[in-house]
Amino acid sequence: MALFGALSGTTFACIACGYFIVIDTQKNTSLINLQLKSILKTARQYNAFPKYNLPQTTMDSLRNSGILLLIPNLYSVHTLGQFSLSNRIFQVPISMLGGAFGQALYQEAATKYNNHESIYPLLKKVCLLLFSIAIIPFIVVAIWGADIFGVIFGKEWQEAGIYVMILSPWMLISLISSTISRIPSIMRKQRTFLFFGIAYTGVVLASFLLEDIFLLCLLQAHF
Repeated sequence: MALFGALSGTTFACIACGYFIVIDTQKNTSLINLQLKSILKTARQYNAFPKYNLPQTTMDSLRNSGILLLIPNLYSVHTLGQFSLSNRIFQVPISMLGGAFGQALYQEAATKYNNHESIYPLLKKVCLLLFSIAIIPFIVVAIWGADIFGVIFGKEWQEAGIYVMILSPWMLISLISSTISRIPSIMRKQRTFLFFGIAYTGVVLASFLLEDIFLLCLLQAHF
């Protein structure tokens, strides 16, 4: 009965909402036509955003998914678990710092660019500030990552700490790059940024495959 009541209430609310939208639409047909023309004009003006940003986002998802698919096939499920923990722990500061700095940078950079001012000094300032904040924690993790993971998560997760030690330079670069990743949208350089994204995805995924092929060639040469 409770489920039926919830479904009935939700259905009635949707019908009522749709009815009032139709009534309001009939009263404001001219206003809607004007808004539709404005929307279509804006869509044509900024058509690069869906044309290039959507493939870029898809490429990022494919890269991350590809790594998770390659690791258990080339190594083991155990390695995947260790890597997933190290990657998940690293994504927390990257998301927090990169998101906060990136949003503030995007707003100020967009204002400067629209006013025909150079945004390079702003980019340099933000990157140096972010680097100065993150460098000490990343150095600590790069040196004592295995010990830190062993203390916090237990000795069985020390291997994840080793991965953190190895990946810490790449993660630091990822932190800075994620902060400035929206700048190409301001400068209408999404197409160029997409090509960089394709090349980066190819290099990352190929590194796993080439490493496995290299080891196989060594084993064949040895035996």
